[in-house]
Amino acid sequence: MKEAKQAKGVIREHVAPEALLDFFIATCAQENIDINTCICIQNLWLTKHNFLWLIRGAGGNTRTKNLLLTEFAKQAWGNSPYLLLIDRDIAFSPEQVDMLLEDLQAGYDFVGGCYPTKDGTQLTSHLEGGILIDGTVKPIQWLASGFVGMTRKLLQKMIKQLDLPLMHREEWCEMYPFGEQIRCQTPSGEWMWLSEDYDFCNKVRAVGEEAYLDTRVTVGHVGPKLVTINDVVKTQEKEK
Repeated sequence: MKEAKQAKGVIREHVAPEALLDFFIATCAQENIDINTCICIQNLWLTKHNFLWLIRGAGGNTRTKNLLLTEFAKQAWGNSPYLLLIDRDIAFSPEQVDMLLEDLQAGYDFVGGCYPTKDGTQLTSHLEGGILIDGTVKPIQWLASGFVGMTRKLLQKMIKQLDLPLMHREEWCEMYPFGEQIRCQTPSGEWMWLSEDYDFCNKVRAVGEEAYLDTRVTVGHVGPKLVTINDVVKTQEKEK
């Protein structure tokens, strides 16, 4: 009987994990992870990549994301310089992961893909004047964090230059406040509520870096049904 081939992506015995890992994936899971996302991760295991998938649920998305980013910044999992945040309800392909990795390796410290809101009416990221899906990588005002990549050096730079406090020191929820839910005013004086991922973008700019959107990367968002960028286009065409 032939020996079964070892599945790619599995940590091999007697070898340091950090020597094998290309990147980490982190998912906030306050609720069940959608089966579409699980299948996408399974498909990614079958590629050339070796990675570790971290799943946390720590009392809300904001707390959980900060906890995961803190663990990555402190090298709690190993030495790979890249982290992908993928929400529990995102559908993607291995090729789209490859694109984000290419961007990170090319020098973009914080970059993400495009995806719609669950009702398919608009994009989750925001750029004043609208977002042109033209296959380029472009700076963006606020990047939604459902399918993004970042480097460890960016987080460490934020900790140092923003003097972020270490919260709940030596407790299970020890974290830096990389992203916070805050209120703010627009230039016109209107009040708005910023989610933790939008606030993270503001902090990225505060240390002289930028948030980027790779418009080649258009992933799906699972709600009552799977919606894509095409649903946004159809909705906007109807509104004209």
